[in-house]
Amino acid sequence: MGLNFRWLVNAGLLILPVGTTIGVLIGVDSHRQATGQEPIFNNPGTGTPGTGSGGNGNKNDDRVTSKVYCDKQVGVNPPSSGVEYIYGTDGAMCMNVTSFNNGTYSTPSMAPPFTVTWSYPPGPATQPVHAYPNVQVKTSIPILLSTIKTIALSTSWTYGVGNTAAAKTDEAAMIANAANTNVAIDMFLDSDQKAAENSSKASYEVMVWFATFGSAAEPIGLIAGSVASE
Repeated sequence: MGLNFRWLVNAGLLILPVGTTIGVLIGVDSHRQATGQEPIFNNPGTGTPGTGSGGNGNKNDDRVTSKVYCDKQVGVNPPSSGVEYIYGTDGAMCMNVTSFNNGTYSTPSMAPPFTVTWSYPPGPATQPVHAYPNVQVKTSIPILLSTIKTIALSTSWTYGVGNTAAAKTDEAAMIANAANTNVAIDMFLDSDQKAAENSSKASYEVMVWFATFGSAAEPIGLIAGSVASE
């Protein structure tokens, strides 16, 4: 059975910056390459000098680049990759990615830190999720479960109310402002390799939740409790 997984930050109501550093390669890099943009980071030993405002992993380029991406997936209809985005919804989301032009990170699998600022009105109870900025593990995925002994992830994250990245999570402010959001690892599993890569086709979804705020950002089926155990 194949495994594919990603980090999720779900369901928004207010302007809530999320400060995160993820110890895995992120999907933003592959998206930039697919659209003809320079990669966020490369192996510093194999990069080539770039032109204009940024280098292509140039080890001699010590600048730090900060770029903002807004509403890249808002208004997608019909559903894309198994997810139905709410077309024409009020609100917006922006992601700020800060990267080293020379590609020198502490480990080969370290990703640039990013922050997400978003503001949405409450959604209907049947479809409360507006959007979820996520970090996808792209290397060596999908992989057979039988070959996995451990999965090592290193990450830090914060939530806060306002327009700047929060130094620490203020739970009282999140509750007082009726925030609905969460932090989780989302894993998709299937006996078919291609199906495991598609969240709408995978037979199984396994989530590991690290934080949740508000009843609209709870796991599906939580109210029913455990239905079976081994």
